[in-house]
Amino acid sequence: MSVQVAASAAGEDGRGEPIRGEPIHRSGDNRRCTRAPGSRDICGCSLAATSRATAALRHSLLATPESLAPDPGGAAKDTSAAGDPWSAWLLSRRQGGRDLQPDQRAELNCYRDGVLAGADVNYGDVLLDVGCGDGLIGFGAIEELGDAVQVVFSDVSAELLQRCAQRAAQMGMSDSCRFVQAHAEDLADVGDLSIDVVTARSVLIYVSRKRDAFAEFFRVLRPGGRLSIFEPINRRLFPEHANLFWGWDVSAVADLRDRVAAEFEGDSRPESQSMMNFDEDDLVALARDVGFDAVELVLHVADEPASQQDWESVVHSSPNPMAPTLLEAVTASLDAAEATRFLNALRASVEAGMGRYRTAGAYLRARKD
Repeated sequence: MSVQVAASAAGEDGRGEPIRGEPIHRSGDNRRCTRAPGSRDICGCSLAATSRATAALRHSLLATPESLAPDPGGAAKDTSAAGDPWSAWLLSRRQGGRDLQPDQRAELNCYRDGVLAGADVNYGDVLLDVGCGDGLIGFGAIEELGDAVQVVFSDVSAELLQRCAQRAAQMGMSDSCRFVQAHAEDLADVGDLSIDVVTARSVLIYVSRKRDAFAEFFRVLRPGGRLSIFEPINRRLFPEHANLFWGWDVSAVADLRDRVAAEFEGDSRPESQSMMNFDEDDLVALARDVGFDAVELVLHVADEPASQQDWESVVHSSPNPMAPTLLEAVTASLDAAEATRFLNALRASVEAGMGRYRTAGAYLRARKD
């Protein structure tokens, strides 16, 4: 099942055309999603159509203890979170210490294209990519418009900003790029009324002061500027059924499930609570509250059978930068015998594709008049 909801909030003058939210299904390659010339639709891949790739990114799974020996060929990367947790997660722990696979890259490109479509970037624009990571959206704009667009890459991670700077130099685009280390809710190094487009993908989910972040987006935008973001809506996905663990069937070890889940769900840090304390209605309300004149949102919800996953490729994965890997969570919550029993049951479900796969995410765009 795939559900799509479109919401629109116009300013007091009544402007703001109704949004159209038809999903764009990708064909399995890395080409951009297409949209009609001049279209202002928020373009994005259907979550139902791409959930198999997303599963490998977000619902990472464990190996049994005996399968955890290092690859003598050195194929796996270090998955330690020591140092910069944001860089470590994005570049390694998210995909279990391995390189992104082609279908995973295609999935990320779909999110990139959805955000850029909502941004409607034009020649001569200055784009601020908040929480840029390794530059997915910013470099996507450069690939589309070349040096006709200026990009300000902003992130809390110095390591990721350095990686973006190196890539810009390799592309010969350093003169078109600027790099700012900052939190989304404090963009002090970005001037008032200096930006044409603000973009972000899966950033506010980690921000406890979401209204402050929206206020900063509004402050830096020029009149007529656009905001385009994508955010997961985790509130729609939890709590899970007692026989499921991250979508996989663990009915055979239901007695152990809650103890493992508590390693993730029991985190009381503000940055962890921020992942669950908002939904699509809150995003619209926050944008309107800080002054955006026209706000439009498309919600994608998918619920479908799980697909088979390669056990080894996701053995050390972590669902977010603040979380342990699933192996770490099992080790911390269960004794050796329990861990073996839980992991064996989970592995059987992963490799057989037994369970439900559910996602929820929202594309929002807004205009400052």
